[in-house]
Amino acid sequence: MKRETRVGEAGSVRSTLGPRIRLMSWAIVVTGVFIFIASGFQWREDRYSCHVCRALSEAQTISFFSLPVWQYQESSRQGEVVPSHRHAWWRYSYAYSDGPMGCLGKGTVCHTDGRFRDEQTSNN
Repeated sequence: MKRETRVGEAGSVRSTLGPRIRLMSWAIVVTGVFIFIASGFQWREDRYSCHVCRALSEAQTISFFSLPVWQYQESSRQGEVVPSHRHAWWRYSYAYSDGPMGCLGKGTVCHTDGRFRDEQTSNN
């Protein structure tokens, strides 16, 4: 590649490759930052049930490189409320998405034999 030079005002010599190289290096830096940020984002939704009191719980988490950034949890009760009851939470489904809008992978996993542990036909 032949390198061209220009003589500017006051007799200084400037290279015409300078702006191109600067633009290329900025493009590489911006692309690297985008890939770094995109590969770190994960979204996950877990759904739990308690077979004793028939309560349901849903937890959503957004994390960046496996560190939780935002978390939301909601529970609902369907049966009677027993004061001394401790939930026996069991995850019956979850969904996940890696990268913005799932561009690096997404999926859903569910138990097909029921929402509660006592409805399961196999030992899990």
